Amino acid sequence: LAGRNVILGANLTSVQKLIDGILTPGGLAASPAFKGIKPALGPRQDLLIVVDFEAYLRLITTLTMAPDIKEVFEAAGANGKTLVISSAIVNEGFEDRWVMVMDGEPKGFATVSIVPEGAPAPLNDMALVPANALMGAASYLDGAALYKATMQYLAALKKMVAQTPNAPKDEFPDFEALLKTFETKTGLNAAELSSNIKGTLGYYLVLAPVPLAEPPDIGAFISCTDGEKAKAFSAALVKGINAYTEKAAVREITAGARTIYQLELTVLGVPLPPKVQYAPAWTVEGNR
Repeated sequence: LAGRNVILGANLTSVQKLIDGILTPGGLAASPAFKGIKPALGPRQDLLIVVDFEAYLRLITTLTMAPDIKEVFEAAGANGKTLVISSAIVNEGFEDRWVMVMDGEPKGFATVSIVPEGAPAPLNDMALVPANALMGAASYLDGAALYKATMQYLAALKKMVAQTPNAPKDEFPDFEALLKTFETKTGLNAAELSSNIKGTLGYYLVLAPVPLAEPPDIGAFISCTDGEKAKAFSAALVKGINAYTEKAAVREITAGARTIYQLELTVLGVPLPPKVQYAPAWTVEGNR
């Protein structure tokens, strides 16, 4: 017992370290990282969680004996130093905030959803979600950045597995070889295909009239740099899917002035329950 605190530790040394930390003037609140985050937490916090992310990474590295796990986290976009989570009841709802102090500029997957200066906000495209949707989501997506981040992440993961004792190296997939096989079989270039995507990515779910008897409708929209890129992306999807089947798995359906592309999952050998007869379909509308 120390003042108003009950301190528990594994041994006397642990307790002494805890006491030293508590007696440090200002405590965690005096750290430069926390001071930098505090203004972003809003005027009120009913619940506050602070995580020393750098210390967390050191712990994971020690437990897993993976020397390059930090590189994996950076490629994943989690190159953080301090994470703070706050929650408050505001009027008739909850207001939760997650704030991370990054170790430098955003890296890896953290770069793929940053809305460029002057670009439309994803919030505007929620108008594309049906009014009767159970849920909907929208975010920005830079396809070229996504491809780059994915390759960096897979390379970092491969390096970590190679240097980690007792890791199942033989079971780890060779993603580079799989990608090359895909490109050779389909005649497509994954990097070029990904670069067509740039803008809002959204999806939504609409319940069936009888929810338990029928599956829900699932919709999505992908924004490309322009209308021609959207057509090119759609054509690449058709080409890539049909390359893996003896007969065309995607068929074209004319509906007025539109062409609808319908994927027959059974042609791909995907078993479907009797009540879940999905047939994914898409069309091109402007740059989507």
